[in-house]
Amino acid sequence: IFEISSSSANAGMGIQNIKEGTSQAVMAEIWVEGVNSPYYSELVYKNGRYHTKGFGMKAGNYTIERFLLLDGNGHIVMAAPEAGSALAAEVQTPVTFATVVSEKDKTTTIQIEVLDFSASSYQDFGFDWFAIACEICVFGDLCITGNPYYTEHFAGSLYENVPGGLQIDMAAIFKIYAYSGDSLLPGYPYSNESWLGVGQPLCFDYIAYPYMPEKSIELQLWILSPDGMGGFAYQPYYIFETNKSGKINLNTGGDGIIDFMVGDCVSGDVDLTLEWKVPIH
Repeated sequence: IFEISSSSANAGMGIQNIKEGTSQAVMAEIWVEGVNSPYYSELVYKNGRYHTKGFGMKAGNYTIERFLLLDGNGHIVMAAPEAGSALAAEVQTPVTFATVVSEKDKTTTIQIEVLDFSASSYQDFGFDWFAIACEICVFGDLCITGNPYYTEHFAGSLYENVPGGLQIDMAAIFKIYAYSGDSLLPGYPYSNESWLGVGQPLCFDYIAYPYMPEKSIELQLWILSPDGMGGFAYQPYYIFETNKSGKINLNTGGDGIIDFMVGDCVSGDVDLTLEWKVPIH
């Protein structure tokens, strides 16, 4: 169990208990060294201060790497600053710190101090992980076997310019759009049109904010294909889902590249298979 107090040293008030009802925090997120995912524990108010509910940890020595208090929407509202950060001196024990879970005691109580948190202050807390730089690479193929298109349906398109001309199996020409809410991110869309998609993936980057759900990133795949009116246009084929760390929820097979195939050729080791979209006008 973590027993939580707040440091208001900036206001000259020192360490104090958080009064019931004055914090929006409902959940603690605790990261422990050597554990890949965090522990979550609801907050309860007793004996004049907030505590986490008990959660299971085997007896042993642990290092607490991150301690965050979240509101009901997953935003950080209070947190323990990291050692060496601008705010580390405002608490007695910044993270990381070592602690012991004893076999003798049914419950181990750990004292922790937190500060009010705002997204604009994440660097003062030493939270390099708050804004995550993500790079994604994507490569695609088109399978043109008559279901529904034949190669002649692509006559007059950019695909005629690929080495060897129109083929049953060709690299896809596509764009990636990235949105945060309704806003297109600066620098987007990215496109592989300049090299016709041949020989190398399209790589693009963005900043993810795991603890700011309202800034979640939506990545859209638009592929150059027949528009149903005798021409060609980039059309939306897929939306990549991102996880809390901002990464795409697809297994890339270890090469770090998302490979997709449009059509019904043998897909082999591709990470994503898509059906052709036939526009109706």
